[in-house]
Amino acid sequence: FQPPVWKNCPPPSSANLAAKICGIKDGATLTSPVRVKASGNSPAGVNQLQVWIDGKKRYVKWGDQLSRSFPLTSGRHRISVSANDKYRGTAKTAVTVTVP
Repeated sequence: FQPPVWKNCPPPSSANLAAKICGIKDGATLTSPVRVKASGNSPAGVNQLQVWIDGKKRYVKWGDQLSRSFPLTSGRHRISVSANDKYRGTAKTAVTVTVP
């Protein structure tokens, strides 16, 4: 028996270390709380994802898939996700969103 593999955000290619944010377009206007869905991939495998909002680390998830809601105040916010693997380091991606 194989348990189902849960994927909320299709991972990027495993050719290089990469991070991906799903479901949020750069420049989007969203209501709070904002759900961040992300994934990471690398030839060595991703062992940790981090969510940074406005330059502050807000969440750490061990594994290569993440889905979490964050309450945000009105205004513009930069949401960054970093994917960390054991050997190559870190890959980052980011979007800027506005909360009315």
